[in-house]
Amino acid sequence: RFDYLKSCNQYNSFRTTLRLARQWYKQEQNLAKNREKMRRESNNGVYKIMDLNDGFYAVQLFTPKSLDFESLCLNHCAGYGYYDDIVHSENVQIYSIRDEKGYPHVTIEVNDGEIHQCYGYGNRVPNDPKLRQAVRTLMRKERLNLPDVNSWNKLIAYIKQYGVLYDIFDLPENFVS
Repeated sequence: RFDYLKSCNQYNSFRTTLRLARQWYKQEQNLAKNREKMRRESNNGVYKIMDLNDGFYAVQLFTPKSLDFESLCLNHCAGYGYYDDIVHSENVQIYSIRDEKGYPHVTIEVNDGEIHQCYGYGNRVPNDPKLRQAVRTLMRKERLNLPDVNSWNKLIAYIKQYGVLYDIFDLPENFVS
């Protein structure tokens, strides 16, 4: 990736650039091997909740290893000790929406039946329509609630106003928040 090389400012010749590109590629290969190993290990710490649309399915995460795998794949803070204590709480559930190969695409934190966080890669809102539909299906089947429209949870890609659920990427023209 040229943007990686450009940002590191460590190259002053083609030879240095090539060396850094090979180094980056080797790191990516090692990360891919580690990711596959962690995926296999993390399957012991998940419970499949349901099949969703387009080959996606939902799991609940129960172990630190399953949280670590989530963080490795999605580049956010669910793992590496941040949420280890709460996965065993009765009030908090951590869900993951995964593809047919078992890799996560969205992580959802639920507290007392209400969604508090719902993020994809790098804590970004899932903007793929298939993933948003998968989230909505999980919400409906598990009876998960959203806070009111004025909360910071607008970032989860759905908002609820007067009891109606809206996709923030597809709001009606007359919508007023």
